[in-house]
Amino acid sequence: MSAGGLDHPIDVALDPGVRCSGRIEVEGVSTDEPAWLWISPAEPARGFESGAQAQVDWSRKSFEARGLTAGTWRAALYSSNGVSMMSQPFTLTSQGDTNLVLRFKEH
Repeated sequence: MSAGGLDHPIDVALDPGVRCSGRIEVEGVSTDEPAWLWISPAEPARGFESGAQAQVDWSRKSFEARGLTAGTWRAALYSSNGVSMMSQPFTLTSQGDTNLVLRFKEH
């Protein structure tokens, strides 16, 4: 028996999550500053809240996030000049979404 108490290997299957990518539409702010998305559950959960970060590619106005599960999410856009904006909630099915459009507008 090993020091960890197991005498055989354990197989662990990790779920990579569903695909989440698409484009960004922004009104009211400059889009030449570096920016990031933080995607979190649309409804706060008790305990641990998972989410994902994604850097925005302004040349293509696109993003790709990894590690999300099927469910309802909300994205926040943060730019390096201190501007932050929230998107409307969006739902990912078990098939994911690679044509998602996230719209942001400065208030």
